[in-house]
Amino acid sequence: MKKGLIYGIVVICLVLSGAFASRSYNRRMDDDDAMKNQEIVVEESSMEYPKMPLNTYPFDIEEDRKVFDVSKPDLYLKDSLYAATINDWYMNFADYKDKVIWMDGLYFKLGKSTFVGRIGPSCPFCNGGYVSFEFHTDLPLDGFVSEKTWVRVKGVLKEGKLYPGDKKAPYPLYYLEGIDVEKIDAPDVEEVFD
Repeated sequence: MKKGLIYGIVVICLVLSGAFASRSYNRRMDDDDAMKNQEIVVEESSMEYPKMPLNTYPFDIEEDRKVFDVSKPDLYLKDSLYAATINDWYMNFADYKDKVIWMDGLYFKLGKSTFVGRIGPSCPFCNGGYVSFEFHTDLPLDGFVSEKTWVRVKGVLKEGKLYPGDKKAPYPLYYLEGIDVEKIDAPDVEEVFD
């Protein structure tokens, strides 16, 4: 029940997070290893929206590793202004799109989605008491334990699509493309307040 409630809150937050964007969509297939990172392009004008909820994550991580130098972040989200910065990503995404971000926090998994975040104040982008942001990577996360492993995600802010189901049009889905994900030591103070 708790996971269902958290998932519902995440979906509602994503639905409320923005307006419509570009007209073509790419899709990363998570369940089928043979299809991972294979691009599928659908023109909105010819599309019948799906009946069931569907998230799409357009990225070519191999290509982005060549294009983006993640050793020099445009923004490092660590301890201060954690919630405020994530809120600004949602409110002003155009200012952050394709920026290199480092983000420290607890790794946690909710269904098939992976997040990095900190224990913090209640907010629209919180998942079960965590101020968090979704990330996607092609790196193995085998040794990572949800809600126990501290990570630093080095990546690029991207925009996908959330199809809410019932044949409704999509909403923006913002996420961090994890070009590099590493384990780190827990900080002295695990909670964030701003």
